[in-house]
Amino acid sequence: MTPWLSAFSLQTWAARNHVSSFLTHSVCCLLQMLENEMDVHADNLKSIVEQGREMAKAGHFDSAAILQKVDAFDRRYVRTNQPRF
Repeated sequence: MTPWLSAFSLQTWAARNHVSSFLTHSVCCLLQMLENEMDVHADNLKSIVEQGREMAKAGHFDSAAILQKVDAFDRRYVRTNQPRF
């Protein structure tokens, strides 16, 4: 056995590989949960944007601010649905 493949090195590698595998699995599960949450709330988020735009179109006294905030909210929602990688 070569010196760099000592028992300690193999145990360390195995532990790191196990931790890495566990972390990868955990991240995948968390991403799936986040996607599910986004799907559950998608209709509510779209409804908020539509209601804000309807208020502005109906002549609300603060239409400019409502449109600005609704557009910013909508952009954030759209960005969450775009892949980052």
